[in-house]
Amino acid sequence: MIVRYLSARHSPGALYPEALPARFDAERWMDWQQTTLNPAGREAFIQ
Repeated sequence: MIVRYLSARHSPGALYPEALPARFDAERWMDWQQTTLNPAGREAFIQ
């Protein structure tokens, strides 16, 4: 969520697309990373 806010607030159109289809595609990949990649590496950082 923080990355989305900062990108939309400080870099609209560059890091966070203004067009809705492109924005939703970027958000889809951010959600995928958060739900798929983060749990796989979580144990390494909890120790």
